Amino acid sequence: MPSRKKKSILPWLFLFSVLFIPFGMNKFTFIVEDILTQAGADSVSVGKVSVSLLRGICIENLSTYKRRNAQEYYTVHISRIFIRGKIPALGSMVLGREKGGKVKRDIFMEVYSKPIGLVSEAFSGLAALGLLKEIEFNNASIRFMNKGKVNVSAENAAAKLSINGGIFKGKASIAGIVIASMGKIENFSVNLKSGDGKQLDLFDAKGKVFGGKFNAQSSINLKNSKIFGTRMHIKEVDVKQSWEQFKISSGGIEGKADLDLEIEPFRFNAFALAKLKGNFCVNKLIAVDLPLQKLPIINKVSPKLRTIQFSEVKGKFTFSKKNINFDEISGVGDVMNFKSVGSFNIDNGKIYQNFEGEFSEEFIATQLPRLVRNSLEITENGGGRFKCTISQTFQNPRVKVDKSVIKTGIKNMFKK
Repeated sequence: MPSRKKKSILPWLFLFSVLFIPFGMNKFTFIVEDILTQAGADSVSVGKVSVSLLRGICIENLSTYKRRNAQEYYTVHISRIFIRGKIPALGSMVLGREKGGKVKRDIFMEVYSKPIGLVSEAFSGLAALGLLKEIEFNNASIRFMNKGKVNVSAENAAAKLSINGGIFKGKASIAGIVIASMGKIENFSVNLKSGDGKQLDLFDAKGKVFGGKFNAQSSINLKNSKIFGTRMHIKEVDVKQSWEQFKISSGGIEGKADLDLEIEPFRFNAFALAKLKGNFCVNKLIAVDLPLQKLPIINKVSPKLRTIQFSEVKGKFTFSKKNINFDEISGVGDVMNFKSVGSFNIDNGKIYQNFEGEFSEEFIATQLPRLVRNSLEITENGGGRFKCTISQTFQNPRVKVDKSVIKTGIKNMFKK
């Protein structure tokens, strides 16, 4: 019988290599650098670019730099980016070319002026045009610098996003986010989904801030860049860490806080005008040498008030235009219970509180001078109630005793 000829596997190996095994060329590196330079980057560095027909394009060690002015600039570094889709069309979309081939926009500068707008444009455009099937990157960092200091940064970021049947979904994580004016967010992660190209949902967002854990959800209207449906729950925040970060005044506060926040719809570029409401509860709060505690009038009542502890302090508030309005704050402690209603401005430190306190029976008997004891309204449980207003600023407060306290003191003096 005639022998069968063995079929060579070389053609199959060649086809497999063309389709799946990435191959690199210097030309691809120059193309990527050229696209990003034309998109507005002041400098671009690309380590390596490799391409396979089915797996897409892989860019390694990408770094870019963009200067806004003499004092502000930002840098981006990504160890690896993997993109699968219509690469030439994606390049044209990034550049925003006119019919004549001329680039008409500076994408890198738009990061400063409309970051959410760029996100909205990317998600709605990519979903509508079907240009992207999948994108993945890891070990990415971005740093916004101002006067030689980090203003905002994100380190060790990773993400994987895909489009299937018009549905855009994915997940992202960032090891550390630093916002100079607010502090650091650690171990942040979030899931993303856009089913219609009009709205991007961010859900199961979680991370750590000031030693506490948070979870949140939000959505972005991809047509007008409005952020809405934002809710956040924060558990066991270290109050001492946050106090030291914001440096509101002298003295110190310790404790663990839980917060629930709800933010009204707002545009990203108008975040300073955002309105929110929420409630908080601080457990085992200790206040030491706050400006209010060092006032002469407080020292005349009792030097023991320079350090005061509460098992719980809780309240509800609204926030708008840097002003916090407290519906009511209440505290429970061994020395004193209290209720307070008023406001506080985080920009200029102005404070106004209608304060009603009640010293415990033991504290009245052992720590208060006779004149002060006589000025208090005795309660059913043997405590002593007083009222006052706190005004001016948190750092330089003014306490005005209510007339009822003075009347009680005079009345009790004549009785004696």
